[in-house]
Amino acid sequence: MRRAGFATIGACVLAGLLSLLAARAHADDSLRTLMVSGDWIAKEEQLSGSPDGNVCIAFTVGVDNGFGLRAGPRDFEVRYSQDNWVLPDNVKGNLVFDIGPYHSVVAVTSNTRDTAIASVTRGQLDDMISAMETVSVMRVTAGIASPQKVSLHGSNRATTAFLRCITGIEILGGANTANLRP
Repeated sequence: MRRAGFATIGACVLAGLLSLLAARAHADDSLRTLMVSGDWIAKEEQLSGSPDGNVCIAFTVGVDNGFGLRAGPRDFEVRYSQDNWVLPDNVKGNLVFDIGPYHSVVAVTSNTRDTAIASVTRGQLDDMISAMETVSVMRVTAGIASPQKVSLHGSNRATTAFLRCITGIEILGGANTANLRP
């Protein structure tokens, strides 16, 4: 009986050490807020030890239908989510973006439980952000669903910070952009 007690204590100590090591490994990662404006926020995630370097993100907050932009040193994505979605793995289909006169159809390349993700080029990303500067609402259609409105209130300031972050990543090859000035 006494032996089982020591085994249990040993397992608890080991589990505690593993969780401390895991927390320590993520302690060097940092998510820095670049801009909060209206329904939007822009952030930079500084990934320590990652071959991909830093990531820039801009996304809606506090709204029903989530929309986000993500940029790493070598890839660009648009993301659309709905809280009530429960998507299976490997969803196929398109995301359609109508932003004023701008219209774009992009293929979903991956997904999570509640988010459809589409890879885009830097040119597509720039065109989308330019269109966002001229209107207050965009419409996103996922697959054959009805179009949903996404607020662009505050997006101009957030996407400007996002683009500055991307420029920093491009200049520094994925390194920390915290020392760059706008």
